[in-house]
Amino acid sequence: MHTTRDIRPSHLRCVHGGESADVAQVLPRLGIASRLAIVSPRGEDAILDGGYAIAAAVAAFYAVRPRPRSHACDYPAFVLLTNDPIDDALATAWANLDVWPAERWIRVAPGRDAVIEAIVHQDATHVLWPESLAGAPDIPGLRYGGRNDSGDVLIEADAPVERMIRVSLDALPASAAIAARRSRAPMEAYGRLG
Repeated sequence: MHTTRDIRPSHLRCVHGGESADVAQVLPRLGIASRLAIVSPRGEDAILDGGYAIAAAVAAFYAVRPRPRSHACDYPAFVLLTNDPIDDALATAWANLDVWPAERWIRVAPGRDAVIEAIVHQDATHVLWPESLAGAPDIPGLRYGGRNDSGDVLIEADAPVERMIRVSLDALPASAAIAARRSRAPMEAYGRLG
């Protein structure tokens, strides 16, 4: 899927500190040359609990990138860091979110140190970090999943974004853990990093 045709920044609403915000305020310095490392210990974690943040970052990228001079696709330089092997279902789910091509799906050993090493190796400028993994790096980003008691950032999405997330979720294999988390709220909560 090439989201340039399907989602816009206006399809997402962010709230930071109780005030309306745009993605630039929520993910400072996110620009055309940014590299977002999406840390998803299980391949589906970030889709299930951080899908709106991924969609917001992708939409922000397409809103500021120069128009391509050719018909070649220009995808954001976002990488998936996961402990899971990337099977066809997971590949379909992530490609749908424009985290693509396959060279950007990187399998890392479990644990914080291996993830931090991969973030450094990928020259990540921003991170989407799971609440389940202690010790987030000190770079701009968002913490997803868990309780996120701080309530730093809320992201709400319109139907086009939710449809995109649903297509990715539907590509994942059926399992009790995924099925229990498929019922999505219309808003996701995140903690700010960096």
